[in-house]
Amino acid sequence: MAAVLLSIFLLTLSHLTIGEPKFDTIPLRFESVIQRLRDFYQNYPDIVNDLVNTPFANIRPELLLTNRTFSQNQSTACERDLEILISAASQRQLWALKVLDAWGKPLPSGLLKGNIFWLGNYDECLNPLYQINNKSFLQQPINTQYCALQSGPGSVQGVTSSGLILGLCLPASCNRQSIVTLLQEILNVPSLNKNNLHCSNDRANEQHGPSSGTIVLSIVLSFLVLLVLIGTIADLLLQVCVKSQENEKSHSNGYHNLSKESSNENVPMNSAYPASQYMARQMPLIVFLAEFSATRTLGHIFSIDKKENENSFAFLNGIRVLSLFWVILGHSFFFGLSYMSNMLDLLSASRNFAFQLITSGVFSVDTFFLLSGFLTAVLFVRHARKEKLSLTMMTLYYVHRYVRLTPAFILVMFVSIYLTPYFGQGPLYPVQQGFEPDGCRNGGWWTSFLYIGNFFKSENMCLGVTWYLFNDMQFHWIAPLALIPFVMKQRAIGYIITILFVLVSIGSILSLLLYYPSMITHALDVSNNATGPNFFDKIYQAPWCRISPYAFGLLTGFVVISTGRSYRLNTVVRVIGNILATVLGLVCIFSTYGDYVLVPGLSRASLVAYQVLSRVGWSMSISWLIFICSINQGGIVNRILSFSIWTPLARLNYAAYLIHSTVIFVTYLNQSVPLYFQTMTSVNSFVSILCFSYLAAIAVVIFFETPFFVLEKKLLKR
Repeated sequence: MAAVLLSIFLLTLSHLTIGEPKFDTIPLRFESVIQRLRDFYQNYPDIVNDLVNTPFANIRPELLLTNRTFSQNQSTACERDLEILISAASQRQLWALKVLDAWGKPLPSGLLKGNIFWLGNYDECLNPLYQINNKSFLQQPINTQYCALQSGPGSVQGVTSSGLILGLCLPASCNRQSIVTLLQEILNVPSLNKNNLHCSNDRANEQHGPSSGTIVLSIVLSFLVLLVLIGTIADLLLQVCVKSQENEKSHSNGYHNLSKESSNENVPMNSAYPASQYMARQMPLIVFLAEFSATRTLGHIFSIDKKENENSFAFLNGIRVLSLFWVILGHSFFFGLSYMSNMLDLLSASRNFAFQLITSGVFSVDTFFLLSGFLTAVLFVRHARKEKLSLTMMTLYYVHRYVRLTPAFILVMFVSIYLTPYFGQGPLYPVQQGFEPDGCRNGGWWTSFLYIGNFFKSENMCLGVTWYLFNDMQFHWIAPLALIPFVMKQRAIGYIITILFVLVSIGSILSLLLYYPSMITHALDVSNNATGPNFFDKIYQAPWCRISPYAFGLLTGFVVISTGRSYRLNTVVRVIGNILATVLGLVCIFSTYGDYVLVPGLSRASLVAYQVLSRVGWSMSISWLIFICSINQGGIVNRILSFSIWTPLARLNYAAYLIHSTVIFVTYLNQSVPLYFQTMTSVNSFVSILCFSYLAAIAVVIFFETPFFVLEKKLLKR
């Protein structure tokens, strides 16, 4: 199976519970998800016995009715409300029965398929019961809250070691400590503490107001929204002024020119149009503010140039967009594992040959690395030929990249840290800590500013998918080692250095896998007992192991520059190259299928060889595709990848990549019931997440990207 999934799945849950225990029902990292899957599978024969014997199986709402000794001392609001609830339930009052009915029922169906979510009914607990006869809602004398109770890590074997979860419905006046005392004394579960409990009313009961980070971020976002709003108003005023000074034809041309100034094409104000020239001279502040306009940004996103620039690579838009589709497809499946009630069915689905398209989604990231290397080579050489190599050019090479990527990335990261707790509710929605781990929230985010987060433990990484950005930026830092010799007429040195990058990657992966013989190399390899080091930390996010696709991108750029885009291949060579590249790509995707259907699977040597060579093979396949399309001999594939429909989506790609994991978690964790894996519903979920990710990306581009891009243009005179 693909290298990524293997890597991502190996972090153990024990690594997440460092220091004081905390409530962590839904692991939001691949490594934790897969450990949960492994825990279930490896202990499969003993699961039923373990669950029957766990104290959780004895927690039932009727125990409240049979043990009422605490009611003699009703000193707190919680105790008084509990007495009201118990008395009403004893009298069979409908509202009280509704509260007890909302409790999770121990030992539900689906245990053998991995159902550890005994959640009950979240909405029934919190909302008044609707009465059909009189079309009204049933009133109840007390408010209730939903609590999810998690078994302590390692309390029993099998699935429960990953955190069996039971839903409770109790008075809203009870805080977590009161509920824990109730469970310990009345329901006979003495080993629990409040870190095992997560309640919908925690924020109100514990009087946790917004953190200072939340307040500061809200102020910054409010300022950006205000700036965009003012810019939009200024843009509309400019339109009115242009219309008043030109006839219908000239006003159209003039305003079009104004609009282009705010686009990413760096088109200067054209003095050929009197209205544009007048506006720039008489109202420079208004013209500047108009560049922040939301309507202007939308116009740029969805504009499609009819005439293709001969220096452009339109086919890259198709590769970019389809690669991100592939990323989101894989994440929509595997992020759902952490909230899935039938994990065994997903393991069974891995025997389907087509499922390899999901597990091999790792190669989509390698494609992004390759595209980045290719464009870096092409653009660097163009600028060097235009401006000549200089200290100023090299400074802008680093500064522009940092300014282009960082603001949107940092803002999305802080949104995930400070605002996601307010993005929803549900039985397991993290209303206290949001989607980021404690290591990130407690100061670990500084590594993101420096793009070095992949050198630290992955469980502390903010916005987990950004390991890719760290690697890509680090590759960008060292790329001049090959680029500078190439533009200084020492092309052989440039080629040699890029080849050395590839050899370093191959050697690093091979050395680490040989040094750690117990390291798991299979994403869904849950049947063996390998307990080696963390693949994700050691190999998957390590730049020395991931640089080979980027190096192939540099090589491809060098070849295209050297041959020129008018180069023509012999028909026989082109056909043979197309066949070999296609076969090589398919082999990389499907060659580990035997490990899913054979016992005991592929040999260790085969899996190690696959890890070492698969990225090289995939990079060669995509490099050929880019080369053949660059010289306009890609045929129908080139035409499909160059469709104009890809252009708007490609402009949203970076923002969509940043925001898509947040969209997935918000979608899944707002659900009141666990996910249930079925092929058709999973496909529907993927399409929905894909659409919402690109819609959210529009907001990211308007409010997070464009303002900083405009400022960069003004400050750096680009």
